[in-house]
Amino acid sequence: MADSRRNGLIARRFLFGIVVLAAGLQAQGIARTWLPAQDGLKYIQAARAFHDQSWLDAIRGTDQHPLYAMMIALAQPAVAALGIEGPDSWRVAAQVVSTAAYLLVLVPLFALTRHLFGVRAGCLAALLWVALPLPAEIGHDTLSDSLGLLWFTLAFWQGERWLSTGRPLHATCAGVAAGLGFWTRPELAVVGLVLIALSIARLIANQVHTQRFSQSEMVSATLAAWRGPVAAAGVSLSFLGMVGLYTVAKGEVSEKLTVRLGLGLPPSAAPRPITSRPDFELAGLPPKEESRSAQTRPTLGWAIQETASLWLRTLGFVLAPLALVGAVRAPASSARLLAKTYLLVFVGVLLRHATSRGYLSHRHVLTLTIVCLPWASWRYLCLINRLGDWIQVPQRYRRGLTALCVATLLFPGVVAQCKPIHPSRMGHWAAGQWLAHTAEEPGAVLDTRGWAGFLSGRTAYDPWHLRQAFSDQNLRFVVIEQRELEADTVRGHRLASWIETHGQLVTRFPSQPDGIADTVLVYRYQTPASKEAPQ
Repeated sequence: MADSRRNGLIARRFLFGIVVLAAGLQAQGIARTWLPAQDGLKYIQAARAFHDQSWLDAIRGTDQHPLYAMMIALAQPAVAALGIEGPDSWRVAAQVVSTAAYLLVLVPLFALTRHLFGVRAGCLAALLWVALPLPAEIGHDTLSDSLGLLWFTLAFWQGERWLSTGRPLHATCAGVAAGLGFWTRPELAVVGLVLIALSIARLIANQVHTQRFSQSEMVSATLAAWRGPVAAAGVSLSFLGMVGLYTVAKGEVSEKLTVRLGLGLPPSAAPRPITSRPDFELAGLPPKEESRSAQTRPTLGWAIQETASLWLRTLGFVLAPLALVGAVRAPASSARLLAKTYLLVFVGVLLRHATSRGYLSHRHVLTLTIVCLPWASWRYLCLINRLGDWIQVPQRYRRGLTALCVATLLFPGVVAQCKPIHPSRMGHWAAGQWLAHTAEEPGAVLDTRGWAGFLSGRTAYDPWHLRQAFSDQNLRFVVIEQRELEADTVRGHRLASWIETHGQLVTRFPSQPDGIADTVLVYRYQTPASKEAPQ
């Protein structure tokens, strides 16, 4: 008992040190980030709606699943109280929420791996999560992925505990975590559905393999027989209840186009006819250029290759093979059953998404990274032990060898996190500062990327809201990248023609392009009425 407590204390100290390390890396990432992610602007806009409207109206008014935006809205007053004001307070609030979730992922990840393979493997899995560059970058960005990964890891951990112990409380906790994941990102419903499927499969298996029990075993057998249905009801009702609560609040299961198309549902908003007014000629313009894969019909082969490539780049070319070996060599367990089932289902979802929508991002494979880390950590430690045996390292030096090998694996990832963040966005930052502090003419901004409009503090429209922008009589400025106008595409040609007719160049940033920063142009918007007015 004393040894167990001492080992538990040592494990908690190691975990605390890892959290401190991760917090330091994330803090320097936040300090070097001046602009939010482009998709993060949508969450910030949704978070502002929670301050300006009732929460029910704000939920129904955004096409994003709202839990991340709700957390930003709660964190922003505290950030503002620290003296961070204006648009920066919203950016920092979003980053703080994301970073807190990123750090909290370490707890269930450590606990899951420790339960499977011991304390050393648990510490290594947590360290690997801290060192992987792509998850770390997401960790301090203004995106919902970190919060979604927290709920996913909790659901996976509690689901594994339920499958291994049979306790209904773990099943209910897993269902709640999966439901909160759905409130954050729609694809996280997959883990909830997998848990429900496994609960049903377990009930059927128990029914098929029911045997006669002796009188002495009858009481325990009856108790065990009740545990299965109670656990199945717990995970199902808790998850489906969370999804149902969102559906009632939203008025539909999801407004996300990808989700609706995947379920065979039409888009929430019916397409509206484009007004024939001259200043509405861009109303049907795509918000951004399509990727190369989206311009051609994607094939299943391309989708498989893209999914595998993203998984390799996210997990790393060392850890990915180790995870595969670990999945094969590890003894049968409830965790391996859950992992295999989830991987099979979610990879199928990714392939469908890739073939139907024509793109994938490394953000889409982060849950696969979480699932693979325990087995990759275990196999890496086995590899270190084999190396020690091969070079005949004495036992008293094995800890030093382990520390050296782990540090060698972690070092490149930690260094990669210290590189400059988004230097190409400097022109957008300068344009936003000019609109906020130098431009004397008041009015709204149409910004094709969103960053300058966000920093300006003015009413701002993005390319998803062109109709609203052109309907605003106070629209005064258009912010656009030079490369958008020079692109040899239908979108580029239409933008260039339209800006030549309706825009007057005011300034550009940077004035002397350095080859890294995008050249950002600021035009004064001229409506047809203003152009026809006498000078």
